Order: sequence, then structure tokens, then C-alpha cells
Amino acid sequence: MKLDNVYLDMDGVLVEFTAAALRVHGKEQALLTWPLGHYSLPEALDMSPEDFWAPINALPPEWWENLSPTPWFEDLPRLVERWPITITSVPFTAVADIGKIAWMVKHYGSPPPRYEFIPQRPGLPTPGGHKANHFLLSKTAEERAGCLLIDDSDDEVQGWIAAGGPAIIVPAVWNSAYNSARAPMRYVIEQLQQYS
Repeated sequence: MKLDNVYLDMDGVLVEFTAAALRVHGKEQALLTWPLGHYSLPEALDMSPEDFWAPINALPPEWWENLSPTPWFEDLPRLVERWPITITSVPFTAVADIGKIAWMVKHYGSPPPRYEFIPQRPGLPTPGGHKANHFLLSKTAEERAGCLLIDDSDDEVQGWIAAGGPAIIVPAVWNSAYNSARAPMRYVIEQLQQYS
């Protein structure tokens, strides 16, 4: 299958957001007992979305800028560098936007790679599928087929596929590919072999 563009998710794919968010709540050990295949952080921590997101949304841009990269944050872009790459995210606040851009400059240089952040409604995060709505709906069916999403959210991946684009899930304990979470890049490399 021929590709025209690869969309790389930030949080969970390039950036270790989940571990950092758990630290904000003093729940670092939660990943050890994570309900396999369950994506919702608030639910996994038995918290309301409001209680989970309020302290994170109040953090300064430096928190976002200083999030740890995933172990494959350099390798994954290299694996797909033969295609144009767009780094995507759905930040919940303008402060997060600033910090995420600073993170990209810190880790990938200036100017940052091509990126597009999807506007989020004020308040709480909404369910997945944002990326397909934002990137694919204005494209023809043929154009959609050439846009690959690489993401760690089952909702985003399923929404993307339903809109006509190919997608690869990055295995993690919180998604349907949790059986491959110990070697996520091996899984992604295998999936990439079908694209030219």
C-alpha cells in the first residue's frame, strides 16, 4: 500500500505521558496492576475525569516540555522518514500546546518537525476519534488511504480506520495490542512492512 503521509501521535507514542500523569497523582505503581486493554486513566485510577485532569491542566508548560521521551522516540521517526511526517496531539490547554512545542524543539531540534495540534473544546477531554475527524474528513477516499496514523489509542485508531485511513496501534498495556507491549517497536516494524 502506498503512503503519502504518516501521522505520529505524541502522548504514549513519542512521549511518556501516562507515567508522568500517574506521578502527578502519586500513583506511579498503577502500571503494574493496570487493567489490560483499558485506555481511560481516570477509570483505571478510580477517579472522576474532573479529578484526574484538573491538576494536570494546571501544570506549567515546563511540565509538558520535560516529559520523558519514549525509548523509541528517535527510532520511530526514522522508521517512517521516507514519508512526510506530521506529529499530532490533542492538547487540553494552551499551556500544553506551548510545552509540547518546546518538547519537540528540545528533542528534535529547531524548527520543530511538522506538527498539527487538534483544537480541544474547553474543559474535559472528549472520547477518541478526533484525529480522523480533523485530518481525514476533508480528503477524498483515495487521499485517506495514503494517510497512516500511528497511535496508542484504540479509539483514535478505530476512528481513523472507519474514516478510510490505515492505522497502526503502538502496543501498550492500555490498548488492544497489550500482548505485544514488551516489544512495541517489533510489532510496529512488522505492521509497517505492508506499506511502500
